[in-house]
Amino acid sequence: MLNDNIHGNIGWFHFFAIVSLLTVIGGMYAAWRRHKNWLTAHYYFMSWSVVGLYAALWSEIGTRFVDNMKDFWWMVALATFMTIAIGARIINKNAKKLNLK
Repeated sequence: MLNDNIHGNIGWFHFFAIVSLLTVIGGMYAAWRRHKNWLTAHYYFMSWSVVGLYAALWSEIGTRFVDNMKDFWWMVALATFMTIAIGARIINKNAKKLNLK
């Protein structure tokens, strides 16, 4: 199911698109239900959804500008991990400012 072929088959990009959808649904559900600590759940789900979009941006840039798959995978992996690390730092810093932790 999750092979490395990005031309016509279901792959990792599709898997992460579903993960992104689940984070948006989680954030929306928390806001709709307004359970105890709903704002914390909403904040984290929506923030991680945005981080996922930035990580997907690197994959999209890679598919447009990198010709060989060997360079594509290490470039996308490095950019994605850096995006996640920076995103985690910003999310946690802002959560502390908002007293969500």
